Amino acid sequence: MKKLISILLFCGSIYTLQAQYTLRDDSMGFSLRFPCSEENVKASETAEQSDEASSRTYTCRSAGDIYTMSIIGVAGEGKSIKDAEIRILMQSLEENLKKEQKLKIKNHSESYAPGYGEVNFIFKKSKKKNGGAMKLVFSNNRLYMITYVAQSGTFDVQGWDNFRNSLKLTAP
Repeated sequence: MKKLISILLFCGSIYTLQAQYTLRDDSMGFSLRFPCSEENVKASETAEQSDEASSRTYTCRSAGDIYTMSIIGVAGEGKSIKDAEIRILMQSLEENLKKEQKLKIKNHSESYAPGYGEVNFIFKKSKKKNGGAMKLVFSNNRLYMITYVAQSGTFDVQGWDNFRNSLKLTAP
């Protein structure tokens, strides 16, 4: 029995030693803890003609799974989106993802407040074993898209919960 307890404690300590990197990007107004080391978080940026369409994406792979954070500027400088439009934007985005990516959605939840919208769901790709989850947050005229894809074939519930719950909005 003591040997079994020792093995379980050792396995638990290995899990807690998994690399973690908290990315803070004040220019985009967030911090987020990735389940990998800093050197494994890759960044890419897209800048369109107008300020309205600029985006930034951060990606890391951990244990064969993919964790991504994308930030998209939705309204240009000095502009804002009305509260009713936030709900329409979020619902349209989810519907487009479902249709274009052929996703089956489950465990859907959403909440709205003035200037804020949040949608969470788990998805499975049609006819594929792997699935994942997504959290969409609209705040400060930005859309934050946090995505987890379980390419390993096993959905890591704890890993997803830790990742999505680590998002902190840092700027007004």
